[in-house]
Amino acid sequence: MIRAFFDSYKGSAENGKVDIEQITLGFKLISSVFERGMSGKHVNNLEKNTNINWETSIDYLIEDIDKICEILMKDSFFEFFQSWKKPLAKLMGNAIVLEFITIVLEDWKDLGKPTVSSNAYNRFKQHARILFDRLVYEYSTKMWRGSGDSKMAADINNWKERIKPVSQETWIEFISAACNGKYKGENVTQQILTPVLYYYYILTDRSPINALNTQFEVDHLYPQEKFKDNCMVDISNKDCLCNLSLLPKKENVSKNNKSLREIVDTWLIQQIATYADIQQHDFEKYSDLSNIEELKSHRKTLYENAFKEIRDSKLAN
Repeated sequence: MIRAFFDSYKGSAENGKVDIEQITLGFKLISSVFERGMSGKHVNNLEKNTNINWETSIDYLIEDIDKICEILMKDSFFEFFQSWKKPLAKLMGNAIVLEFITIVLEDWKDLGKPTVSSNAYNRFKQHARILFDRLVYEYSTKMWRGSGDSKMAADINNWKERIKPVSQETWIEFISAACNGKYKGENVTQQILTPVLYYYYILTDRSPINALNTQFEVDHLYPQEKFKDNCMVDISNKDCLCNLSLLPKKENVSKNNKSLREIVDTWLIQQIATYADIQQHDFEKYSDLSNIEELKSHRKTLYENAFKEIRDSKLAN
């Protein structure tokens, strides 16, 4: 279940390969819990930590992490996240995942390690949602730019502040700016908005339509090619939140650089209508770049609604 947070392990005893990156990540996780940080200094301090019994402590840690992952993956919020099969580490990096796991583990212990439905059990799930929400916001607003090691260590040492919700006004300020393509004077990018997209589908209770071997990826509704050397439209619109959607990644029906009007595969048309919230009869209109402001207005309303009342409701339960 921890695979919902970390990428899949690539090596195995069977193929004789050892993934050094995974081993390093394991030590960083241990140091995050026992040394409250993941830097080289924190990892090196593990051998001097007298609170670690190397014969038992790591086994207990694994058991506890398995328990909290099991709890979270039974929660509808994280069930929707897991359904997209995009590990959190792939979305925002290992430092953020290590912080998430370390803090929810700390909170779970602080609440008495609840494993059955109770007030403490429900508070634990709520706190995990709030922390997830905060980490997505911070990543997308570039608050993790620079050294993740020092930020993560400071956050863990002040972990109770991390499970306090980001205000609705703060989120909406960012969502509104991202829909228009700029935040604090800088053009937004597909990379920083990708976690927001996945979060949007969690908030709106959407999971992939069950199709064999279908994966999803971020795609542009107006193809990127249309923005090249085009002085008639602001380049910031290319990667604005309203021009991005999760769409099926399938070679024989890939959207690639096609305009919506050029798509003929009926299955893909249905997927676009579902996940981009665009009616099929509007495909022709939204193939014309002169109508991008209308598309932005339509989709901005949907995003803002999700990050207002819907988000507040999700984080309150």
